[in-house]
Parts: sequence; structure tokens; C-alpha cells
Amino acid sequence: MENNFQGVVLLLRSVSGAGKSFLSKNLQGLVGKKDCTICSSDDYFYDDKGNYNFNPELLYQNHNKCKLKFFNALGARVPLVIVANTNTKAQDFNYYIEKAKQFGYIVHSLIVENREGTVNSHSVPEETLKKQENAIRENLKLR
Repeated sequence: MENNFQGVVLLLRSVSGAGKSFLSKNLQGLVGKKDCTICSSDDYFYDDKGNYNFNPELLYQNHNKCKLKFFNALGARVPLVIVANTNTKAQDFNYYIEKAKQFGYIVHSLIVENREGTVNSHSVPEETLKKQENAIRENLKLR
């Protein structure tokens, strides 16, 4: 194991449907699957046919699966690990920051905006999107 390893964690933050998965897959395409792991709780809501079936009762369980995938990627020293969840509040993303630092990774938090105003792919109600947006605004740290 290299002592000078410096992996990167990209912590993507945005309202539902703003493009986190799209951005993640494009970045992974540039870097290569071997050198980039995407961790998203949404991945566990897809069925065998590729249909997205959100179930709030599975949210906690699916976030734990996402955290385990993240932890395993760090342990495997994957150079780029992307967390593509809404990550609206500090309580949502502190785990990822703490673990990344323990494994010697640099963490960058990126806000993904839906500048084009496209309809979110998960049909999340407008009221929920507004709550997510407000939570992100309240949990920004620009310095």
C-alpha cells in the first residue's frame, strides 16, 4: 500500500432529479469503472427490469447499503469515489466526510444544479424539492 495515496471523494449534493446520477456516470466514463466507484442509495430502488420504485420504508436500509459500498471502496483504495445522494443536511453527509478522512482521501462537495429546469426523473413532489433546496442552502459551507 502506497503511503502517498491521495484518493478523492466527490460528495454530490442536490435536490432529487437534478442530475447527480447522470454526472456520476459521465465522470466514471472518463475515469473508468476500475478507478471510480459511484455510491447512491437510489441504486437500490431499481428492480431487475431497470424500473425505479421508491419506497420510503427502505430508505434507511438503502442508505446503509450505500455507506457499506462507500466504506468498501475506500478500503480498496479506489482513486475516485462519488457519493450521489441528495446530501441536503450535515447529518446526511458527515459519515462520508469522516470515513474519507480516516482513509486519507480529499473530500470535495459539489452542488449539482438543475439549470435547465428539466422535470426530475423520480417524480418527486415540488414541496419535497423545496424542502431539499432549503436544507442545502442552510448547510452550505463556502470556506
